[in-house]
Order: sequence, then C-alpha cells, then structure tokens
Amino acid sequence: LSSFAKPSKGKAEKVNIDKEVDEVQELLRYELRLKGIEIEKDIEKGVADIMVDKKQFEEVLFNLIRNGVQAIGDKKGKINITAAVKDKRTITIDIRDTGSGISEDNVKELFKPFFTTKEPGKGTGFGLFVVRKIVEKNSGKIFLKKTETGKGTTFTLEFPAAI
Repeated sequence: LSSFAKPSKGKAEKVNIDKEVDEVQELLRYELRLKGIEIEKDIEKGVADIMVDKKQFEEVLFNLIRNGVQAIGDKKGKINITAAVKDKRTITIDIRDTGSGISEDNVKELFKPFFTTKEPGKGTGFGLFVVRKIVEKNSGKIFLKKTETGKGTTFTLEFPAAI
C-alpha cells in the first residue's frame, strides 16, 4: 500500500502489465474477497511491456477495477482483464465487469467532470475524467468498448508498446 501511495515520477518507463495487474489486485484483495468478486486475467503470450508512468498506470487500473467492483455491487461477479497486441506499436487492455452496465443516456456523459451515477456523497464524478487525463498524458487512449444494462461493461485502454 505504501508503494502505491508514493507520488509518481512523471516519466514513462517499461511497465509489465501482468505484474501491475497483480499489484492492484493485491491492493483490492480484501474488498474482492468480501464481495465474492473474482478477477480473471488473460495476458496474451508475448505481449510486450508498455511505456507509461508506472504509478499513474496503477492508478488507472485501480480506478477501473474499483468501478467494476462497485458496478457489480453485492452480487457475486467477475472482472476480466485481457491484454493483447493490436499492432507492433500498440497494446490493448480490456477491463470487463459483470456489473449493472451503463444506460444509453449516461454513455455520452461518462468522461465528463462531475458526472456520476452514484448516490450523493458516494462519488465525485471525477474518476473516469481523471482516468482519461492520465491515460492521455501517457500517450494512451481509453474508450468504452461495450456496455449492456444488467450484464456489464468493458473499457479498452491502448498504450504504446515498449520497443
């Protein structure tokens, strides 16, 4: 936890996706176990490391996984994290949850500041806004890949491969 809390260096370095997912999963282990949520990881063989600020990448993973946990709520569920090579220079990471999904009305608002679907006092509306800013600062992209009400949501991240 203390390692996670240290400020980022603000510069890109080679980061192993598999290792960072494990680090964030460990931070959330208690909450995941308490709620009966499994994390399944499928990192494609041969996926290169990515060039990002390590601490900022951990923050992105933490926020997206935690959003998935909150979307699943009190029912048992899963969060799947996959990573694959898109092309020689780009790695994609999908984070899919089996939560409540996002209504069509809310999709266009997702990355806007102050937008939240949570009850008053439960969310600030800055989570996905900050995630997008961090991803873009690290030469990446984030987008909503798929959402289905009652079935879950998938976000996709794209980052430059460390060549």
